[in-house]
Formats: sequence, structure tokens, C-alpha cells
Amino acid sequence: MSLNITNKNNPVQEAFLKQLEGLALARDILTTKKLNKNTKYGITVSNFTCESSMTKNVILPKEAMQLLYNLEALKEAGKLYLQRNSGKALPSNITETPKFHEAKAEPIELSESTKETFTRIGNRARLAFIEEQLDRAMVYNIPYESYEDDYYRLMQDIDKYEFLLKKAEQLNIYWDISEYDPIALEQEIEEAEHDICAERMNLHFYFNATRGVEA
Repeated sequence: MSLNITNKNNPVQEAFLKQLEGLALARDILTTKKLNKNTKYGITVSNFTCESSMTKNVILPKEAMQLLYNLEALKEAGKLYLQRNSGKALPSNITETPKFHEAKAEPIELSESTKETFTRIGNRARLAFIEEQLDRAMVYNIPYESYEDDYYRLMQDIDKYEFLLKKAEQLNIYWDISEYDPIALEQEIEEAEHDICAERMNLHFYFNATRGVEA
């Protein structure tokens, strides 16, 4: 794409066109569009890399990524600018409206046998997931019938209950898993944590008090 920059452009247009050309060049450099292939050694060498071997011309990875981000941002700004001014006549120095490449996703046609295979795989995975959650629910005597077909919510509740059980174990709380009552278990954990906190505060006050007497 070639854009002409002349004195007839206003300052905003000149700045926009200069940035667009500069970033387009940077994109070509960073993506190394111009490549030399060495058939003898089977390697690919960038012209830009060979010609700019001096330290002052090296582009750091962080700067390179920033240039690419700036290019993408400028492309979006250019699209918005052109949409807003699509109805206006083009300046005399621009012969055509700039167009950016847009990748188009084409749908992939699958055969009936392939579709049936994916369907069977999905059904087997779903059944295995359901069986796993039901087995976990029975270990903790969780009434899984109340969940109906919402096995994902059942999995989340089991995960939360197992987390509470592990936390209770760390606090030396004995809990009978034959009775599923996560609310009561959570209350026990809160009380235990409160007792531990109070005990630590008492020890802290006692330490400060005895330290003052010794002094």
C-alpha cells in the first residue's frame, strides 16, 4: 500500500500517514518478510539482521513487541477514522482508500462419520465425568439427587466441601464425613480460628506484661 504525503495534507493527516508508513515498515522488519535462504546449510537469514549488525541498530524484544502493539492500535484507529470519513471525498493526493488485511475464517466441513466420532467421544467424556462426581458424592453422603442434571454445580460443592475438610484437619477438628453439613463445618472452622487468634493475643499481652516486670 502506498500513501503520498504532501504539503496539502493538514497536520493531523500528515502525522497519521507518517505513523502508518513507519509502523508498516517496522512490521515488515520485525516479521522479517525479506529473507535469504541458504540452500547449502538449509538455514534462513534475514536481510535486516545481516545489514544491521551494529549495536545501535539492535531492536530489543520489548521494543519490538511495543512496535507491534502500536501497529495494531494504529490499524484499529485507522479503521475507525476511515469508517467515520467513508462518505467524504478523498484528498487529491490519495488515489484510493487505505485497506487493511482482514483474515477471514472459513468454516470447516466435517464428514458425517467425523461428526459421529466427536459425538461419541463427547458422550463418553460426559458419562465418565458424571460417574466420577457421583462416586465422590457418595463418599461424603451428599444427596446428589437434589442436583438433578447439574453435575457441574455438584462438582463445585464437593470441591468446596473437600477444601473445608482439609482446613478442619489442619486445625485439629474431627469431623464425621458420614453427615454432610458444610454450614456446620464452616462454623466449626470459624470458631477454631477465633480461639487460636484469641490465644495468640493473650500470649502477646502476657509476654509484654512479664517483659515490663523484668525490666
